[in-house]
Amino acid sequence: MRRLMVVAVAVSAGLACASVDLGACGDKYARVGLSSRLKGYAPIYPASILVYSPEGAKRDDVKEFDALLTRAGHKPVFVPHGGDVQKALTTARYDLVIVHYADAAMVRDLVKAMTGGPLIVPILPEKLKKLQPRVQTDYHFLITPYRMSKWDALEELDHAMDVRLKAAAPGVSK
Repeated sequence: MRRLMVVAVAVSAGLACASVDLGACGDKYARVGLSSRLKGYAPIYPASILVYSPEGAKRDDVKEFDALLTRAGHKPVFVPHGGDVQKALTTARYDLVIVHYADAAMVRDLVKAMTGGPLIVPILPEKLKKLQPRVQTDYHFLITPYRMSKWDALEELDHAMDVRLKAAAPGVSK
């Protein structure tokens, strides 16, 4: 009887370990924020995000992106293409600016003039994917919708916030 009990406990422990996801232990970006129970996303660092809409952006796409960022716990503010980005940057504090790559240099020039300005996260469309290595070098963070899921994009924003906060922390070496 004792032997049967030991075997039963050993089998139960083995099954419990097999059912627990032990992949990527310690890698906080592997499956960050994904909840199988809640089917939602919880950001590591909720961010205040300025989104400069690309030229020709569809209204439904903008609403969907706004809803995604808001559901994820971020605070997005959208500026339509051609709108006053400089005014938006000076009237509120933002952690990140999401902008189409075609407009990224203009926004980067505005942000450079600011002390402690937001990080820029460009969106690179598929037709410009050959520029990805250069864009990655220039901006470090990048959203590539043609090869990223929406969860991957949210993880990229979390990674950008992680780097931003570590850089701003006093006494922390890079």
